Amino acid sequence: MPREKLADEPMMASLHQLARDGRAWIAAEAAFAQAEVASDGKRLAVMLALVAVGFGCLFTAVILLSVFVVAFLAPHVSGLGNAAGLLGLALVAIAALAGWRVWSLATKQFGLLSVLKRWWNIAAKAPGPEP
Repeated sequence: MPREKLADEPMMASLHQLARDGRAWIAAEAAFAQAEVASDGKRLAVMLALVAVGFGCLFTAVILLSVFVVAFLAPHVSGLGNAAGLLGLALVAIAALAGWRVWSLATKQFGLLSVLKRWWNIAAKAPGPEP
């Protein structure tokens, strides 16, 4: 008995066309995603380069300002050594204040300090071995 052809040939043609369209759509989406990643990568590279240039300029400005402050203070504090020491102490104090502020913001936002305090209190209240 010979095999009969499908009675609904247009339906099969539509299914084949749907499969071709699906493959084309997936290929287009993959190409779009690849282009998007490449664009993001280029943008990230430019951003990092600009950040590096900015930090370089900032570092140079801090050095030049430090030299200027030491030269300005030297006659008032009996020499270059005293002026450099005062400037060094001032910069350490500024860095310590900035570090403290960053720490307080980081622990407040993530609740790390409160978690550490709670653990500390639990550990302090825990019964220990009897002497």
